[in-house]
Amino acid sequence: MSKKIILKENMESGSRLKRIRENRRLTQEAFADELGISVSAYKKLESGENGISTKRLRQLKTMDISSDFILYGDRGHIEKLKFDVDNGSEIDKIGIMLQFILELIRDSEKGGNVEKEQIMELVSNIFDEG
Repeated sequence: MSKKIILKENMESGSRLKRIRENRRLTQEAFADELGISVSAYKKLESGENGISTKRLRQLKTMDISSDFILYGDRGHIEKLKFDVDNGSEIDKIGIMLQFILELIRDSEKGGNVEKEQIMELVSNIFDEG
């Protein structure tokens, strides 16, 4: 019998899924039930043994869970905001800042974890006249 290879990306996605589940104070059984899958299938997602499917990502979206967060973590989100700031007008930058604050609030409620340094860098980019 061959040993199954667990991909780093699957482990990272599973870890983020676990963080969301724990932040919502759900057991694996309860979260699996919400997803409509067996507990063993859910455990394989959380452990990284199985990768998360597009179907499951769409389902998580209906539960107000970001597929970008599951797949890429906080860093991908921050990079997109930085790009938007670098390429936007002053009014766009203020709008992005407000959107960013609202998203931080939502992310903290869902188990997201944005580092203070990332926030400070983004704020600095938004208000830097240079």
